Amino acid sequence: MEASCDFIDWILDSEKIAAFLCDSHLCVIKNGNAPVKVGQTLYDLFPALGEEFVRAESTLCQNAPFFSTKFELFLKNTTLLLLPTQTSGVFLGIFSNDETTKKDSGDLIAQISDRYRSPVSNILNILSVLSCGMQGETYARERAYLNAAARECYAILRGIMPANDYYLLVNKRMSCTLTPQFLESFLSDICAALRSFFRKTEYEIVFETEEHAVAVAFDSRLLSLAVFHLVSNAACFSPQDSKITISLRTIKGRAVITVRDEGDGIAQEELDRVFEPFYTSHRTAVPEERMGMGLGLPIVREIMALHNGSVAITSTVNQGTSVSLTLPLYDGPSLGVVHSDTAKYAADKFSDLYILFADLCQINLFY
Repeated sequence: MEASCDFIDWILDSEKIAAFLCDSHLCVIKNGNAPVKVGQTLYDLFPALGEEFVRAESTLCQNAPFFSTKFELFLKNTTLLLLPTQTSGVFLGIFSNDETTKKDSGDLIAQISDRYRSPVSNILNILSVLSCGMQGETYARERAYLNAAARECYAILRGIMPANDYYLLVNKRMSCTLTPQFLESFLSDICAALRSFFRKTEYEIVFETEEHAVAVAFDSRLLSLAVFHLVSNAACFSPQDSKITISLRTIKGRAVITVRDEGDGIAQEELDRVFEPFYTSHRTAVPEERMGMGLGLPIVREIMALHNGSVAITSTVNQGTSVSLTLPLYDGPSLGVVHSDTAKYAADKFSDLYILFADLCQINLFY
């Protein structure tokens, strides 16, 4: 398949399509109205998608078009299409800019998530019903099988949930209701819920604070999700006999939540990339099946943006990593401040807590 010169000229001048030309190394050589610059490579623009571009080059070398929807996580113009042209070694790149197309492709990740979430949730419900008839020591082996099957279901949910959450966050479609709440009691309850999950592991979950009645306007579900992602990362990259510390302090009119681990740490040259979507370190001994999609920290950053806050990370190789979330203190009427109820996280088997930690902590779900 080759694009004709007339077609290329029409594409480059089109108001409906954002287009550019690139060479065989995916270096931009001519810019239409696309959000790319002449001289830059697609690798430089989207380094977290290096493997995608390897596949793109392979596909294009076979004179076939390359199509990817992963770009909806990076750009408002979400779909990338690369086409071979009649000029050897030159390819036409297109970002979809049509409102109808954007809506259809923009919902793709949500549709995929729903397609997986519903049957997996149904399987978990069926496993739960089956477990009710298997009480007592007689059925210990059968219940163990049910738990193993349930953890595989959660492994699937843990794969699709971050992509859906990140898509909703970057496209401003995630519900966020900021309610004045006491942060100390909220974090204390979160730590209690985490300890219940980690009780059969050798990780120690510690909560440290000298602060009391720290009021912050935040969304309970989103802030807990941010903390859960940080603790999940800490557990994945730390030895099991180590300590994960969640601390709270106030500095210059802002609340600072810090999650600190005693793990492998992150090399200095990698720190600048940890917030890139899909980026995962290749310098770790962590088994691939425990590695996430590389969306945890990008999700945390987006959640902090919704809270008018920020996230910062420091790390020392072989000593550990600290991630700090900074939030503005609430200075409104004290009567509006409430205590958060986090008990639902430990009770709801489809909550973020279960999805992120049931597999990691090998939770026994049915006994």
